Amino acid sequence: MRKIFIYLVCQMLLGTLSVSAQSFEEYKRQQQAKYNNYVQKKTEEFRAYRDRVNAEYADYMRKAWKREEAQPAKPLPKRPEPPKPVVRENLDIPQFDAIPIGNVVKPEVPDFKKPQPIIPLDELERLVITEPEELTEGVKPQEEVKPKEEAKPVIKPQEGVKSEGFAFKWCGQSWRVPMDNQHRFRLKSVSEDDVADAWKILSEAKYAGIVAACLKIRDSYQLPDWGYLLFLEAMANAFLSGMRNEACLLEMFILSQSGYKVRIARSNDRLYLLVPSSGEIYEYTYLTIGGRKYYAIDKSLGSSAFYVYERDFPRSQPFTWQMSRLPQLTGENQVRTLHGKRSPEVRTTVEISKSLVEFMNDYPRCNDWNHYAIASLSEQVKKSFYPALQQAVNGKTQKEAVDILLIFVQTAFEYKTDQEQFGKERPLFADETLYYPYCDCEDRSILFSILVRELVGLDVVLLNYPEHLATAVCIGDDVAGDYFVLDGKRYVVCDPTYIGSHVGEAMPNFKNSKATIIKL
Repeated sequence: MRKIFIYLVCQMLLGTLSVSAQSFEEYKRQQQAKYNNYVQKKTEEFRAYRDRVNAEYADYMRKAWKREEAQPAKPLPKRPEPPKPVVRENLDIPQFDAIPIGNVVKPEVPDFKKPQPIIPLDELERLVITEPEELTEGVKPQEEVKPKEEAKPVIKPQEGVKSEGFAFKWCGQSWRVPMDNQHRFRLKSVSEDDVADAWKILSEAKYAGIVAACLKIRDSYQLPDWGYLLFLEAMANAFLSGMRNEACLLEMFILSQSGYKVRIARSNDRLYLLVPSSGEIYEYTYLTIGGRKYYAIDKSLGSSAFYVYERDFPRSQPFTWQMSRLPQLTGENQVRTLHGKRSPEVRTTVEISKSLVEFMNDYPRCNDWNHYAIASLSEQVKKSFYPALQQAVNGKTQKEAVDILLIFVQTAFEYKTDQEQFGKERPLFADETLYYPYCDCEDRSILFSILVRELVGLDVVLLNYPEHLATAVCIGDDVAGDYFVLDGKRYVVCDPTYIGSHVGEAMPNFKNSKATIIKL
């Protein structure tokens, strides 16, 4: 009887578990169905919003564009020729003084948050996969233009896109995006109506996958806003080879869908992309629209009249021209050994990405020195460059550590002015200082400021003289040297171009000159 009782109990339990399992599976199915319905509803809402916004934008585009007069590009201001490096040979104990200071500048650091696309990235991807085929009927693709050079893919083609994608080269690297013959289009003219008609074609769901793929590349490679702009320019011109107006419109469309504030204009049967900036950008023609400067990204332009489509795309954000960090571009490296030639001797090998140097060669130049200092060094350079320097300063006092880095920068680099090396004014990012064979006082001071902040953790300011750039470091009140007090803190002068000088020794011919203090 006991065995029968146990058997009956087990059967009852198994029956209960079976019912429970069936109930749980049914519950899962119900919840999955609810989720799928929710996702479908949200996708339809996002699609409807995107379609409405682009349709309204295209309709407004048909109105007459406003005539605007362009201003010629401003050349990068020439600084007085900086002094040649001074070698400190006097063995006498230096006389330390309080040095005069001029204006104190704290440049505004922009918000480096990236603009966001018109609809979330996952919805952009879902849009191209779920869009009904009949919506793209009637659009005749152009004849296929084969790329001049095939390249290996860097990213996988967008899921849901049948094509293997389009390959092209930019900054010495190979890239691939989900584009094929169906994405080619042609403008009849650059009139308002024809541009609006092309915008409607670009607004179709099949182009959403291109926008999504480009945004993924932007984020994966940490491209700054200017880098994203150059990437899209290279992609559009390679894909629509010889079709400059179509390439310009495609680039403008992707930027607007990515959340960037851009404008388009025409002049002499050509379309031009206009990009806003709150700061001065040299060597580019610009127009002033609504109190803001818009730069034509084409250096071949002179001063001329433009007809501008002046409406902002919804939710668009301005470009940020500064970089909080350098993009992660790889490819071929240049290996260089740097040797600090005075005691203590420091020798280190650094690997610099040629792709990154090529990218920075096209970066807009300015005279805002903090622009170069806050960008720091690339992660690849830090990996090879920092270990030997870090080992040299470990266990040292802060003054000793700063002195080691100061002597290293003074003696590890050969000096030439920008005019001597490049034939023009050419401020360098720190990676470029490590790449090129020569550098001047500005480049050394920017590099030194980065090393002190990141390897020793001390506050550094730049000393901007009319003909010279140096630094000052906040080490402590007990450190002797030529100094000044700022915000209640004592800063001692450190000059990477005053060869053989130590912490606290200002170059004699600038010791009594007022410098503008640039906070970093």
